[in-house]
Amino acid sequence: MRRGNFQGLPDLLLTTPESLEAIMISTRVDHAALFADVRAVVVDELHAFAGDDRGWHLRFLLGRLERLVGRQIQRIGMSATIGNPEELLAWMSQGRGGRVVGPVHPPSDGDVTSFVGSVSNAVSVLSRMFHGERRLVFADSRSRVEEIAEGLRVAGLRTFVSHASLSAEERRSAEAAFAAEPDCIIVATSTLELGIDVGDLDRVIQVGAPPTIASFLQRMGRAGRRVGSRRNCLFLATNDEELLTALAVIALWREGVVESVVPPPRPAHIFAQQIMALVLQEGGVSRSDIDTWLGAAANEVDRVDRWAILSHMLQTEVLVENEGVIGLGPRGEREFGRRHFSDLVAAFSSPMILTVHYGGWEQFSQQAFRCRAARIRCCCSVGKAGG
Repeated sequence: MRRGNFQGLPDLLLTTPESLEAIMISTRVDHAALFADVRAVVVDELHAFAGDDRGWHLRFLLGRLERLVGRQIQRIGMSATIGNPEELLAWMSQGRGGRVVGPVHPPSDGDVTSFVGSVSNAVSVLSRMFHGERRLVFADSRSRVEEIAEGLRVAGLRTFVSHASLSAEERRSAEAAFAAEPDCIIVATSTLELGIDVGDLDRVIQVGAPPTIASFLQRMGRAGRRVGSRRNCLFLATNDEELLTALAVIALWREGVVESVVPPPRPAHIFAQQIMALVLQEGGVSRSDIDTWLGAAANEVDRVDRWAILSHMLQTEVLVENEGVIGLGPRGEREFGRRHFSDLVAAFSSPMILTVHYGGWEQFSQQAFRCRAARIRCCCSVGKAGG
């Protein structure tokens, strides 16, 4: 990155698409100067982006970044769990070419075993095995994570948890403590599947079955990083269905199979979000410049649809046009302007996690209002009381 007027900047910027968007729409940053010397962008765990809207958001951002610096930037995507690397290469490079480096198929070595029982039996097994080791236990629901962790604590084991219901600070504290202690267990949902280094890990255990082969590979890949150690995963299936799923995952993995990652089609909503972000970034933009800024990613939305989206945003005053320059309209300011447009930087929404059933008809209106205020899914009963 350019030193110039940005003294003290590091040579590497470790960030997320959302944070990059926040930088680019900030009025306090000289974007062109800040990013002037960027030569390459490395996308770690590419499969985690490409399969949903965050991938389209990232592609739009890379197009805007290249327009800012006035040249193409080298794009490097990294993943060990992609079943269709050539297709993802074309998607990431936006048709400008490139090559796949490294093995096309995921590694099929490692120690994998399985066991059938129940959650309580799984806790019993975990409490008696692998003492003196640092163990990472995956479970695919928060309630199961808490159930397992409570059982292990009762058994006297030093146990930590990690799942999305915990605050970021609580998760970081658990991960730091886990990495510092040689004989302990951390029980987690998929929050520890990607990216986070949890230290010198000895053992990976899966209670139940992972949802995909790719997820299994990510989880098993947490272990075996120390010289002389091997990747490993112990399956503790708690019922017949989980056992069959685990066996299928293992069999397909041995055959070198991993799921393909397919980007969602026609990112029209991301296109709309990007117009607003571009307007904030540039302080206004002409119609003719929109496609130039948003580039190849915008072409994934039909041209007729793109102009229909823009016309709708102008008609509803999300945007306004004055002498050929498009700016943010009163409705856009009103609905997205709070907290310095922080709602605009995220191109995806977290799924609802709580369903509410409460009371009868006389309580419905008040409870529904509370549900909306808390931004949770409302299934308040409209039948007889106690429904």
